[in-house]
Amino acid sequence: MTTFSDNARWVETTPWPKRIAVAAGLIAMDIGFNAAAGAAAVAAAVQHNGGLPTATTTTTSSPTLAALIGLGALAGTIKAGILAVPVAASRLGGLSAGMTILMMLIFNSFGICVLLTTAVWQRAQAMGILDYGAAADANTDDAATTDVPRPLLLAALVTALPLVFEMVVPVALPTAYLASLGLIGWDALAGFTFAAMTAHFGQPVVAVWATAAVAGAVYGTLTAVRGFIVAGLKSCTTVQKFSNGKAHVDNLLGSWEVFDPTPPRPAFSSIDF
Repeated sequence: MTTFSDNARWVETTPWPKRIAVAAGLIAMDIGFNAAAGAAAVAAAVQHNGGLPTATTTTTSSPTLAALIGLGALAGTIKAGILAVPVAASRLGGLSAGMTILMMLIFNSFGICVLLTTAVWQRAQAMGILDYGAAADANTDDAATTDVPRPLLLAALVTALPLVFEMVVPVALPTAYLASLGLIGWDALAGFTFAAMTAHFGQPVVAVWATAAVAGAVYGTLTAVRGFIVAGLKSCTTVQKFSNGKAHVDNLLGSWEVFDPTPPRPAFSSIDF
């Protein structure tokens, strides 16, 4: 058998109708799993907390379970919706090295965490669940305003750190399955970090930090299932190799033509797409 050299490169040859269908399917699945994960995370947090939170100085009323689950689903939907942009760009047109770096800068975990915190806070205020103005410190500019409290935004920025590793570490892992399992731990750490940081900055969101960790672990579990499905689709790959150093690669997500300018050599192992 022969193997491709390090100089091998590939170009996607998937027909456009299939590209569009695959991109739409992946985005829809991502949104569905993340919305379900957000809802399940909230339900798990309520269960771990021993029941619904009661009215406090930062709430105008005791929220219902349906309202809280709706907020969780909203957060998951927003997150998946944001990430749908680079997914669509990758599937429909491919990304150059420069565009890849630009996408990483724009759609990074820091911006996503801050945007999610802002969206969920404003939605909660619109629903009458939260009233930060009644509890805001008089020395801050956030008092008696509808702006997102600075402590929450600072906590969101710190929380983004575990999620950065969530995206970077899988590159060093041998399979996508291990990367998917890692989502559980990183999301649990992110939940714990957010709870700890909000308490540190004077605006605690939960009384027990472990509750936030449980919510994160549940969220990571459902998104890991999504990762397993995608990895399974990619694993159904067939490779046709030709003596001129070219090959045609097919899986359920698309087709690629592989060209290797270096003559084939023995001891072919595999191609990881």
